Amino acid sequence: MKSTVSFLLSVLVMACSQNYSVIPPKAAAKTSVDPSSGAAASAQKQGFINVEGQGLKARMAEATRQARSKSRTEPFWAAYSFDVRPGVAVDLNINQFSGTIGDYGGTSVLIGTSNGVRVETRNLAVFLLMEPGGGRLTRMEIYNLEREREYSGYQVYWLGRAGNEESLEYLRALAVSNADSKLTERATLAIGLHDDRRVGTMLKDLIGNSADVKVRSSAIYWLGYVGGEQEFLVSLVRDEREIIKVRERAAYAIGRSGETASLPLLENLYNSVTHREVKQAIISAASRNENKPGAISFLSKIAKSDPELGSRKSAIHRLGRLPGTTPLLADMVRNERETPEIRSLAVSALRRSSDEGRVTTLEGLYRAVSDRKIRRDIISAVSRTEKSDSEAADFLLKVIRGDADPELRREAVSRLGRMGCPRCIQSLADIVKSNSSDARVQIEAVRSLSRASTDDVIPLLIDIARTHPSAEVRKEVIRRLRSKKDERVQEFLKEVITK
Repeated sequence: MKSTVSFLLSVLVMACSQNYSVIPPKAAAKTSVDPSSGAAASAQKQGFINVEGQGLKARMAEATRQARSKSRTEPFWAAYSFDVRPGVAVDLNINQFSGTIGDYGGTSVLIGTSNGVRVETRNLAVFLLMEPGGGRLTRMEIYNLEREREYSGYQVYWLGRAGNEESLEYLRALAVSNADSKLTERATLAIGLHDDRRVGTMLKDLIGNSADVKVRSSAIYWLGYVGGEQEFLVSLVRDEREIIKVRERAAYAIGRSGETASLPLLENLYNSVTHREVKQAIISAASRNENKPGAISFLSKIAKSDPELGSRKSAIHRLGRLPGTTPLLADMVRNERETPEIRSLAVSALRRSSDEGRVTTLEGLYRAVSDRKIRRDIISAVSRTEKSDSEAADFLLKVIRGDADPELRREAVSRLGRMGCPRCIQSLADIVKSNSSDARVQIEAVRSLSRASTDDVIPLLIDIARTHPSAEVRKEVIRRLRSKKDERVQEFLKEVITK
């Protein structure tokens, strides 16, 4: 039997031998799970081989024995289900998601809602890929059993449901082992996904004792989600002997914890720590806190009056991602006592805002401010506002047709071309052909048209080159067409040369 004991089993033995404080173990799990359970039904549907045995260790040994008897050259999977933490989704293919998506060694974890309903996957399993003949563990995955997959074409031996005691001890031993970093990181993730009161203590142990920064970072994140460990996380943020990444991660964990006291804790930390990167991590964490009104109040104070420019910039950036901040950001743009850099940042934040009417707000600001640089930034921002092409085109055309500043008109023409929508292309063609347009604006429109990637722009440019009354405009069109590798263009250029 010694020759068949894999790394997988050795980790189990090590886990069982550790002196670790846990609640009394439950009775050993049955040799197979209830066929009516979701995990068992999924395993049966996908053709897994069911393995019997008293407890996880015994079933792993039996899976190794069966795999060796079938083939000594092909890897195999050993998989088991566990009690999954509610409110978390793993390996989920979903649209219309609102929340956070984390990546842990290639495993996607979603915490949030879809169409207002919190998403979760309760039918998960740990998959362990073993070398041929039951050798060392080479890969670990956490898969959603509701999704059918091919498992790289290897046989899956189904170990049933593992008791939390056995599963957590095995995963903890793997997380602190000298295994590949991806294995240790995923083992830490798997611990955090367990719905068990021992998880918090295990995660704190990993944070304090692991030498792997990825393991520690993952453990910190899940400790914040588990809850009840704010004091411990605060101590990590304050600890100036700790590496910056760990301090930053602890700040994020506090912000995402959802506990009532989390935002006041972040404010207190911000006022007490001095490291610039840690302070910016606190700003980011506050912006992700569930208390949105409180987060906006905190960030607005920093944005308006913090002595550190970097912190102000970070706060303005984060305010642009929070709902209901349009009036606040608009006031910053209007404030002529503010620095041009801060005003420009507020314009960019408005562009990213999800608030309704942001284009209307930017248009009003364009009329209200006199600084050319700020007005130019507003033109750029409107042209890059997502899902607002029609409103943006309307605004840019108003600037092109009515603004007294030729430089701003040319900027609006350039931005209209970069938008690339069919209406934008036609509007540019109309500007070039209009008798009332400024020649410099017409030339800018030609340049914008020439940058468009649509096939329809070639006939438009050729027609302008043939018929436009301005020789200067015609020359600019021909200059731009020379770089086009298009048969229609080559024929036209031949025609120009022969004439």
